[in-house]
Amino acid sequence: MHVMIDIETLGVKHTAPVLTIAAVFFEPYGDGPATPVEASQFHWVLNRRDQMAGGALIEVETLEWWLNQGEEARKAAFAIPPDTPLTEQLQEIQGILAHPEVEKVWANSPSFDLVILRSLFERTGVGFPYMFWEEMDVRTVRNLLIAMPSLEEWPAFEGDQHNALHDALYQVKLVQMMYRMLKR
Repeated sequence: MHVMIDIETLGVKHTAPVLTIAAVFFEPYGDGPATPVEASQFHWVLNRRDQMAGGALIEVETLEWWLNQGEEARKAAFAIPPDTPLTEQLQEIQGILAHPEVEKVWANSPSFDLVILRSLFERTGVGFPYMFWEEMDVRTVRNLLIAMPSLEEWPAFEGDQHNALHDALYQVKLVQMMYRMLKR
C-alpha cells in the first residue's frame, strides 16, 4: 500500500504554517483510493495558533496568493480548526500515517510537502512517520506521463484545486495511471 500526502500552507519555507493535511491510502496498481473509502481518505485542519507559538512563519506572498484562489479552496484551507492542541493532532495523524503496510509515501513534491511536514513534526516533538528513502515524487510521474507517446486519456481533476484532499486524490490518479502503463 502507498499513501499520497498533500498540504496547504501559508508559506513555502520549512517553517511555513500548515493549514491542512490530506492523506489518501491507495494501491499503486489499483483504481482510486483503497477501500473502504472512509478508512483511506483523511483531511485535517491544523491548530494554527500552536504552530505560530512554536515558530511557524507566515509569508506575505503566500497569503496574497491565497487571496487569488477559488472561494471553495480558501474555505477548505482556512476552515476553523478544532481546539485540539497541535501536538495531539500530530500524534493522531502520525498514528494513522504510520500504517505498517505503507511501502511508499508520495507528494507533489516531497521537497515541499514532506519537508514542511517533517519540520512541523520535529518542532512539536512528534516523530515523523517516514524515512527519506520511502518518499516518491508525483511531479516526476507527471513529467514522464507527458513524455509518453502511448498516453491514455488524461484524468480529469475533480473538486477544487488547492484543496489538499482533492489534490491528493488527483495525484493518486496520476500515479496509478503510470503504474498501469508500466505494467503493459
